[in-house]
Amino acid sequence: MAKKTKEKSSAPKLGAQYQAAKLAVQIGGPPVYAAIQGKDAKFALERVKSPNYWKGAAVALADQWGSKKIGHAAALSRLSVTALLPEADATAGSFLERGSEGFEGIYDEYQAKTTGYKPQTDSFAFFDTTKRYFLEKYGLGIGRKIVNKTRIAEPVKKALSMMGVTL
Repeated sequence: MAKKTKEKSSAPKLGAQYQAAKLAVQIGGPPVYAAIQGKDAKFALERVKSPNYWKGAAVALADQWGSKKIGHAAALSRLSVTALLPEADATAGSFLERGSEGFEGIYDEYQAKTTGYKPQTDSFAFFDTTKRYFLEKYGLGIGRKIVNKTRIAEPVKKALSMMGVTL
């Protein structure tokens, strides 16, 4: 009897879908936000002309490239705590810090935490707002690579595996 083989799906995994959606929100969100706030499409065009918007977009694109280099999407797909932590921290932190302001405040804070760009004020402050997110994301990402290449954290990896997550 022939052995059954599992067919590989060509659909992107959860981590890749999250990364693509995050990039779309980071780059496409500010012009849409400006158009909604101003109730006119000309505000979206004005936002796209802003140098601060392009700085934030450049950070988002660089982050996408860096994420690919450290295998962030794959780690998210396999529920790695080291990949989930920075994303959850940026999202939950934005909600906790600006949740009383509604969606606009949460979105503004999330953009600031992940790109340095603040859509509400059309300002850019990279190091002030993003350092925690990038230190967590790339520090834990590099640590994950080192730990997974060695046997340093075998007991921790086994314990996490029993809980359904990875390191």
